[in-house]
Amino acid sequence: GRLVMMVQRREPLSDDLGIRSAWVQISDDDGHTWTELGPVDDSHEYAAMYGRNLVTRGDTMYVGVWSRTGHSLYVSMDQGISWKRRSEIFSLEDFPGIRHADPPYYPHLVFCPDGSLLAMAYHTPPENHCYTRRSTDNGKTWGPIRSLQALTLWAPRMKVLDGRTLVATGRDIVENATVAWFSTDNGETWGHKLVVDRPPFEAQSYAYTD
Repeated sequence: GRLVMMVQRREPLSDDLGIRSAWVQISDDDGHTWTELGPVDDSHEYAAMYGRNLVTRGDTMYVGVWSRTGHSLYVSMDQGISWKRRSEIFSLEDFPGIRHADPPYYPHLVFCPDGSLLAMAYHTPPENHCYTRRSTDNGKTWGPIRSLQALTLWAPRMKVLDGRTLVATGRDIVENATVAWFSTDNGETWGHKLVVDRPPFEAQSYAYTD
């Protein structure tokens, strides 16, 4: 019944270079009060700058974190009280710009219908597409990075719809629309793009979906 929240912290009036280590807060009374526990990882101020979604499987919580030391998977086995780095998902060797808070951004996690753990991050325009990486051992090791040139999603969020279908939502910067893509093969391929709406944002507005 506990609520766990990761809060992104940044220097006032700063850009992405001003973002610091994310902090964990928990609530055991349905969100009426919150207890601040401290940084996800206190080993380095840029080690765990933000986690977009927390995934629970069994007794373990998982989060993919954005980090200037390499985007990584962290796990908690005590209901969010403490977090330990399990593995690196997207490294500085793969994407040197991560060191300077450049893309790809915010690895999002989902356990697929086949039980594998899929991580997806996105690269901003002009590259404008997503990267994925898959683990079949709960994030201890990862397969090769895949560049999904056709998946033009800003800040994707993934969810299992049923026993065989994944949905990824996000913003299509080119179409200026909120869109959804679907996969029936555990995220190997994506199709059947659906335009959900066209919010009255500026043409190049970078909005987030849920």
